[in-house]
Amino acid sequence: GCDSIVTLTLTVNEPTTATVEQSICPESSFEFNGQTYTQAGTYFDTVQSVNGCDSIITTITISVYDVENTLDSVSINPETTYEWNGNTYNAEGTYTETLTDENGCSYTATLVLSINGGLNDAANAINVALYPNPTTANATLVVEGLNEEATIMLTDVQGRVISTTTLAQGQTATTIDSQDLSAGVYYIRVITSTTSRTEKLIRR
Repeated sequence: GCDSIVTLTLTVNEPTTATVEQSICPESSFEFNGQTYTQAGTYFDTVQSVNGCDSIITTITISVYDVENTLDSVSINPETTYEWNGNTYNAEGTYTETLTDENGCSYTATLVLSINGGLNDAANAINVALYPNPTTANATLVVEGLNEEATIMLTDVQGRVISTTTLAQGQTATTIDSQDLSAGVYYIRVITSTTSRTEKLIRR
């Protein structure tokens, strides 16, 4: 029946934190704790700690590698060859390969090969005009002398392909959609099986 002193020692378990940083290729994903992440950004994951407490323990930072497609336009002399990505080419044309960069990401490499004095002579020449140029909106591409279907490729100054369209045989003009482009210099490439032409487009 005596009064007693009872001592309670209470410990509050502090939440723990951690950081995960992950870089991914475009169109790929990263999975963490049952969640799938595909976009660059900072995310938070709430899980139960080893002490049974709910804790925001993880800050997940996702970054996406910048992958650049490449475009090479090359002219060679007749009866010579050109080495490109481990392959040998001796005929005019457009060649495309899917390669892997230093980060393990896939990108598209395109080679436009022409032969001096060969098929790309006056008989197969095409005339290309682009107006208005410079432009603050869309531009019109005019192609004369086209006797087959052509590929119209819009690239930036680093050779990255922005868009690709087709110009049918007999078609002499098409609209280049440049309204959403940032101000700068771009290139319009007209590519057929026998020749290619390039026009500089200035977007203001």
